[in-house]
Amino acid sequence: MKLHLILIAAFAALLTASQAFADCAENTDVYSTVTPDGPDYMYDFTVQNGCVGNPNEPQPMLEAFFLPYFSDAEISNIVVPSGWTATIEASNNVFNLLDAGVIEFDPPAPFGYDGFSGFSYVSTYGGVEGPFAIERDTGTLFGDPQIPGSPETITALADATTPEPSTTGLLSLGLCAIVLVAKQRRIKPVH
Repeated sequence: MKLHLILIAAFAALLTASQAFADCAENTDVYSTVTPDGPDYMYDFTVQNGCVGNPNEPQPMLEAFFLPYFSDAEISNIVVPSGWTATIEASNNVFNLLDAGVIEFDPPAPFGYDGFSGFSYVSTYGGVEGPFAIERDTGTLFGDPQIPGSPETITALADATTPEPSTTGLLSLGLCAIVLVAKQRRIKPVH
């Protein structure tokens, strides 16, 4: 009987959770395409923000989005949709990458559920997977569109994926503890 009540409660919780998900499915991202254009590459971006589903749900408000900027990426011809602005901030290292700044894209006003295309720039380098950040009134989201793969970009991204010595040390210590516990269990004398 107790098991039946638990199963019924779990099923009810699942139905409630699926209904909440159906009311507001998160749909926030930056999509990118990279197209060769003679000796250069054209980077096109689309930004999407908000919840899909119930139009009466409060929408998170997008306030800005950021792409990494490396001075050696030879980025030019930055284009934004009407009313938007793009600013290169070489000292803003929101991604915590070596020698990185950002290109900050600001809408004319914060917006909820909507999508905008028409963001682009040109670079002499082909694409690599790099970060983006979307700043909203509910917090910052990160993702990974294509960005120019300049030498500084490649170095910064490689450094970002290398674990710090303290992380490696903790992982090694944990592995040693697991091995010692396993050895102790095998050595126990049987009476």
